[in-house]
Amino acid sequence: MSFTIECPGCLTPHTLPDEQRGKPHRCETCLQTFVAEAVAEEAPRIVQPVDAVAAEAPKMNQLIDEEPYVAMPVDRKTFSRGRAAGRGPEPSRKPTGKKKLGGERVALLVTALIAVLMVGGAAAAIGYRVWLDSGKKQVQNTGKTVVQVPRPRGVVVQPETQRIGLDCEDREVQEVYFSDQATRQAAVVRTSLNGALWVDRYDLAAGKRLSSFNVNAWAAALRMSLSPSGTRFAYEDNRGDVVIVSAQDGRVAARWRPYVPNRFAAPGDLPFEHALARIEFVTEDRLLTVNQAGGMDLWTVPGLQPVYHVAGKPGREFSDPRVGLGLSLERKTLAVFNQDGFELRDTMTGALQRETVRPAKFNTVDSAGGVAFSPNGKTVVAMLTIRRGGKETDVVLAGWEVATGRFISDIAVEKGQIIQFRSQLIWWGPNHVVARAGSPKEGLAVSWPGGQQVRQLEAGYRQKNGLIAPNSPDGRLWFVAGTEDSTAAFLTTVDMPENERRIEGDLPGERWWLTAKGIFK
Repeated sequence: MSFTIECPGCLTPHTLPDEQRGKPHRCETCLQTFVAEAVAEEAPRIVQPVDAVAAEAPKMNQLIDEEPYVAMPVDRKTFSRGRAAGRGPEPSRKPTGKKKLGGERVALLVTALIAVLMVGGAAAAIGYRVWLDSGKKQVQNTGKTVVQVPRPRGVVVQPETQRIGLDCEDREVQEVYFSDQATRQAAVVRTSLNGALWVDRYDLAAGKRLSSFNVNAWAAALRMSLSPSGTRFAYEDNRGDVVIVSAQDGRVAARWRPYVPNRFAAPGDLPFEHALARIEFVTEDRLLTVNQAGGMDLWTVPGLQPVYHVAGKPGREFSDPRVGLGLSLERKTLAVFNQDGFELRDTMTGALQRETVRPAKFNTVDSAGGVAFSPNGKTVVAMLTIRRGGKETDVVLAGWEVATGRFISDIAVEKGQIIQFRSQLIWWGPNHVVARAGSPKEGLAVSWPGGQQVRQLEAGYRQKNGLIAPNSPDGRLWFVAGTEDSTAAFLTTVDMPENERRIEGDLPGERWWLTAKGIFK
């Protein structure tokens, strides 16, 4: 006689002789060892009619709620040896005393879970709204200083003095270049949707666009210049050539490369003399080019005949047109960083007018950042990284008299994201300087020569685009800001809010928002 059993591990049926009953048997499929005992026959299932099933439903629910736990006998020796080999039976479960959930309890649990999620989501939404209204706090790595950056509250600090509607969106504007004070024009450089670079020329007095033309240049380079009368525009193109075009229609008037790369340097040759650093119109028919070694060349326009050449010097590198080089607003003087201060050179002749006095309080001047001449041309300021002793460096805003080169004073500033040694400097009237940070929409207003940090500035509202424009000939602060939905951009100018400063004083941790309607807080 024989009997049939199932392996408790893999449920494989085994037919064994009667003499194996009650003895250990090893499954050939899963290699589990178990006691061979006959399996009782399953009672036949009785299919009841629908009414009978409904009548038995309460009894079935009671059975589900009170289902007993049946423990299976386990051979401890076999169990421990099989588990150690990774093939033994699962450990026996111990009764927990918990009852299984019925249908009604499951429904209640799901309903409660949905309610909790709805309440939590509403609370999260309210918390986010409160955070937006109250602002957020950022702890900078400057000790225990906590800088609070709120949203604009909609309070007008200073209304706009003038604004000009631009034919583009705020996010498209890359930079702004100005003509002289008499002409009052601005060239707005923007990128189109397809990535092309365009120049729109505006009349600041009339508030209208005069012309628009395409240029084949890199937006990141921005080596460009608008002539004093606004008739010509010069830029460095993608190939490294300097291109002069008509500002009326964009037609090319001249194209050449003033500094040709030299693969075979001669003895005493400076490699940075073969790379362009900056271009500027001095007059309507004279274009100044500066190489990265600080050398200067003046060219006739459109004939491109050289007028003079000033050689560069070893140890100088001006790769950024805004760093270490500064042009006076009337375009007559160029400031060139010389490791101690600046050389002030006549742009029409290249002659050295004077050198600024080296401040004795500075042990070493490591590098220079942005440079700017005051609107009246009497003062030049620069952002310097200095070493007062040891390895520690400080960032200072230093200034000199242009007529004598005399050192005026320096203002220590805190290194951070808002103000850096490479920040571009912009004069805001005769008594304030704005340090435009790495982001052209942010800056810090500092009084001069007092040195009080007035306010942080941001153009274009919170999380909106904007741009603080470079020095303008009228000495006013110009910027680009869009509407709240960022569908239209405006070139706007504002005056310093002196009344606000008298009432609240100087709060460098607070922010003024430069908007198309003026300054908000």
